Amino acid sequence: MTGDAIPTPPTTADKLIPFSITNKVPIKLNLEKHNYTSWSSFFKIHLRSIGLKSHIEEKPADEASSSAQDPEWCKLDDLIKMWILGSLCDSLQEHVVSTPGYAKDLWDHLEKLFHDNKDARAITLDNELRSIKIGNMSINDYCTKIKSMADRLKNLDSVVSEKNLVIYAVNGLDSRFATIVKIIRHREPLPTFETTRNMLLLEESTLNEQTDSQATFDSTSSSPTILLATNSSGQKVMLAKSFQFTPRKKKWVILLALCGLSSYGMYKVYNLPSVSRNRKRLAKLLGALIAITEMVSDSSETLSLVSRDLKEFLASEQDQVPNSLKQLSKIAVSNDVLKTLSGVSEAVTLGVIQGYNVDEIEKVEDSSFKDHVMDKLMSKSGTGFVSVVVGSFARNLVLGFNSNGNYESGLTQWVGVLSTDESKLVIGDLIKTFVSTAVATYLDRATSVNVYDGMFSGLTNPKHHKDVKDIVVYLCNGAVETFVKTSHQVLTS
Repeated sequence: MTGDAIPTPPTTADKLIPFSITNKVPIKLNLEKHNYTSWSSFFKIHLRSIGLKSHIEEKPADEASSSAQDPEWCKLDDLIKMWILGSLCDSLQEHVVSTPGYAKDLWDHLEKLFHDNKDARAITLDNELRSIKIGNMSINDYCTKIKSMADRLKNLDSVVSEKNLVIYAVNGLDSRFATIVKIIRHREPLPTFETTRNMLLLEESTLNEQTDSQATFDSTSSSPTILLATNSSGQKVMLAKSFQFTPRKKKWVILLALCGLSSYGMYKVYNLPSVSRNRKRLAKLLGALIAITEMVSDSSETLSLVSRDLKEFLASEQDQVPNSLKQLSKIAVSNDVLKTLSGVSEAVTLGVIQGYNVDEIEKVEDSSFKDHVMDKLMSKSGTGFVSVVVGSFARNLVLGFNSNGNYESGLTQWVGVLSTDESKLVIGDLIKTFVSTAVATYLDRATSVNVYDGMFSGLTNPKHHKDVKDIVVYLCNGAVETFVKTSHQVLTS
């Protein structure tokens, strides 16, 4: 018969390249689904239909054989390997894509993967099938899952009978299907799996119709009803008048009531006399807070931009100063900024000098602010505090210079920045402003102060007697020691 004739293999691979393997083999091979039997059946049918089944049944005996040396045969073999890889799931494809050799070697590798530990996987899958429950699934999904698990067991050479499928399906149902379960269990013999599936689908449809009718009854029963009762004398009296609402309508009623109460509360608070009087103040305060927030936001953005540009400039080897730093230098050398700095430095200097004058602030005649400061700094705790402050400043200064791990490069870049004309001008103006302000303030304050009187009064102060004595002794000892050493060196030489 012509239908049994073996198809002639194609002479060239170019005719087969446009074909898509997914149209011929609709199954993706997956280790978790255990579908090797179905996949291999589809693949063998496709290869047999085009006369290329021999590529997965045998391979050349050695590299010198005629098939291995035929370019067209090698093209067809590589094309079959591409088909095999294209019909695998992603995880399995990554696992076997580097398999060397011919299409037959790749085919044998896949077969070995699915037949290794076959019995252990069959036991695990059989336990899952025996303990399956319907849960929230529909009958259609539930039966489809059972059938899929049975097919996977079949691929592992562990066939599940129709009787066992029906038993597993019935045991996994819940109390909703108690009636139909009793009917199925008392059938002799047990119905087939498809018959059981149809019976369960019909029962599910009936249950859904009952649920829908009950919901319709509940929704229509929300109209007001009047309950009447008859007393012993036969007269009817009205007992109650009730409104029945569905749960959804009750939620809406509660939500509307809460909205109404909250709106009324806000209205009452808004119209309180105290709130009405301070409403404008509150509006101004809110506006001020908004303005402060915007100012802080703008300032943070500006600082972020400047710090980023400065960091990139110090970390790079470029000679061009960033635009943000150039703009800052222009602002620094402007007259308005110089006047502002001059006023700030003058105010700071005056404040510091006035702060030293304890006689005017605290009205203390025996001691001054300087005496208190010196006493504290000369004490044991004061010297420790000063040493900690100086050490912390020096440590942070060194760490700041060496933050990028390249001290010499960072120091060179800082020197380069400070050596520019703009930096020199800014530093000179700052020094000039500070010195002029300090001198002017000193002269203004020193006109009514006798420096020598203050110096001698401090030296003769009884509180400083011990400290002055120690200083004089130290100076005299140093002077005598220096004079004796110098005289000895001169005389001996």
